[in-house]
Amino acid sequence: MLRVIFLTLAIAFIAAAPAMAQCSMCKESLKEEEAAPLALGFKFTIYGMIATPFLLTAGIIFMIVRSDRAAARRRAALQATA
Repeated sequence: MLRVIFLTLAIAFIAAAPAMAQCSMCKESLKEEEAAPLALGFKFTIYGMIATPFLLTAGIIFMIVRSDRAAARRRAALQATA
């Protein structure tokens, strides 16, 4: 199970790398005063690009842990009745 979690995290970090690379380019191109509203939009878009892989990873890990705990409870119930 640890291997699955590690693989999922590795894929998430690899997927987030292009989004993180774009952040510095957006920042440099939107430094001018008249680009402030557009820069704010870009900032929220970048936050979304960076947060998405982490939220997906957290959701997958949550599902794995919940499934594992439910299976452990089922095994314990079967052993208690046997």
